[in-house]
Amino acid sequence: MSGRLLPILLNNMKNRDEKVSVWFVKETGKIAGLIEELRFQVRNELLEVWFSRKVKADDRVGIEVCKQLSRLASQGLFETVRLRVQSEDRRIKAKAELLLKELGQRLL
Repeated sequence: MSGRLLPILLNNMKNRDEKVSVWFVKETGKIAGLIEELRFQVRNELLEVWFSRKVKADDRVGIEVCKQLSRLASQGLFETVRLRVQSEDRRIKAKAELLLKELGQRLL
């Protein structure tokens, strides 16, 4: 993948247009699933989108981010999210707990 294409994909995951954002989240997650070298960077970007104040856990973007994170699940992801569960920010803690639940269901 071109070094110039990945930043475009990652930036558009945060697009103000929900349809555009959902599409880029989905496609970037698919690409990361195919190209191992991108998984870590895409996973971190998806986590940033998930925990941002703009994304709600139950909106289309939040649901798609959660799905893509579940697809890219790894032990490192669980550890990162577990640390967020310990957050004093109730919103972040609630979202981290929801994501852990979703990840657990996907792996079972």
